[in-house]
Amino acid sequence: MSLQQVSNVSLSNNGLKGIGYKHYALAIVAFSAIVRFISLSDRYFWCDEASSVLTSRYDVGALLYHASFDVHPPLYYLLLHGWMALFGDGIMAARSLSLVFGVMTVALAMRFTRWLTNERAALIAGWLMAIMPMAVRYSQEARMYALMGMLAIAAAMVLAKWLKTPDNRRYLALYALLMTLSFYTHYFTIFTLIAHWLVLLALSCRREGVRYIKQPAWWLANVAIGVAYIPWLLVLFNLLAHIAELRVGGDVGWIPQVSWGDLPAMYWRFLTGHDGSNYPTVILWLLPAMFIALCSLLLWRRETPRTFSLLLLGGILIPVTLVFAISWRSPLFVDRYLYSAALGIPLVLGVLIAGTKSRVRGISLLLFFSLLFGCGVRNDYPVEKDEFKVMVHYINSLYQPNDAVVVSNMFNYLSYVYYNKQGYRALLYTPARPNGISGKPNAYGFGTFFHDRAAQTYVDNLSALAKGHRRVWLVSGGDFNQDFGRSPPGWVNTGTFESGGFESRLFVVR
Repeated sequence: MSLQQVSNVSLSNNGLKGIGYKHYALAIVAFSAIVRFISLSDRYFWCDEASSVLTSRYDVGALLYHASFDVHPPLYYLLLHGWMALFGDGIMAARSLSLVFGVMTVALAMRFTRWLTNERAALIAGWLMAIMPMAVRYSQEARMYALMGMLAIAAAMVLAKWLKTPDNRRYLALYALLMTLSFYTHYFTIFTLIAHWLVLLALSCRREGVRYIKQPAWWLANVAIGVAYIPWLLVLFNLLAHIAELRVGGDVGWIPQVSWGDLPAMYWRFLTGHDGSNYPTVILWLLPAMFIALCSLLLWRRETPRTFSLLLLGGILIPVTLVFAISWRSPLFVDRYLYSAALGIPLVLGVLIAGTKSRVRGISLLLFFSLLFGCGVRNDYPVEKDEFKVMVHYINSLYQPNDAVVVSNMFNYLSYVYYNKQGYRALLYTPARPNGISGKPNAYGFGTFFHDRAAQTYVDNLSALAKGHRRVWLVSGGDFNQDFGRSPPGWVNTGTFESGGFESRLFVVR
């Protein structure tokens, strides 16, 4: 939809004429698919994505077993298991499932916004969702975040419909189902649920209107969510009791402690895909402050009932604020964990821009956020092709029987296992830590894939490889000397290959 067409739509008109809206909506959905398809297989298939495929390769019983030792629930892995059975486990095939969820989220955003206000706002929201950097980024990743975001938008929509017609309990039944699925997708769904509770509590404190928080149907829906989640809740309790084991493999404990600058940086990631760290402090805070100021206008507007305005804003601001506050004690402040909250931004902007009285102001806001989002998406596309794949192919092209390939850490090791199509087993370097504790992973986290074959997978001392191998490949993901230290005596480096930030060295053992 062009800016001229947007400006020509009467502000008093509650929609665009019939077939015209459908054509625009379909065009936006198709465009969102194209944006997400560009460079879909160019990016490095990093460790988390590799773990998704490794988990989903198992049959359902083994999948649930290994997922029970992972830090994420199993629904996405089950869906990816079925998807790979149809389309294979190549990079494009694995990531395309998230692409489908991302495109469906764009369609849901338009449908929700159209129901909230009008067709004009729906098209603006859909357009911004189609090019929002975070929405595009996680629609191109073989992880559960795109599914989580889609379920969050759908749950918010049916909850809004129940708020309008509290006597229609079918909406709450559907809400309970969607939230249960979301809980089986990601544990941070709890913050979405808390946001919904706080919004209903605020709405129930009004002098007039429905006391939603006292509705038996609302409590029954939440009880249903809890009961449906009991089987996996036991798994969660077991994981919480083994945090120390998860720390060993780096599955938890890797998130840095927060600072006050991380709060505006999070909104920068939502809006631009970049944390804004290169800008002065004033500018760092200016963009989030402007966005929150625009959000406050939504509460004062009469075009959208305040009930729905609170639901939209609460879904964004409450999870971000809660996770930021908790992170001062237990760091959890990661943008992808708050992905579902970020997806409310295009809806809020769509409603605000469509309801702007001044055409110039409305077009200016649409241009500003379109350029902001568009530049973020463009800058996030990978500049080079998959560097890790190139390195693995190089090693395999020169690999000889009885060579040993040793990878420096678990994160690169998972990717190597995924990329390696040869019959040999790569090894993971697990030296003892400075305090003398073993560096070998255990059955929790990523270590669950290799725990039953630990003796054939982990190597503590490089010198021990000299007994059975004449050539050893050492694969590093950063500083080679820091990853491996000095090579053992008698080892001669006969070749070095670098690809992006990755490096491999071939040693001949004498």
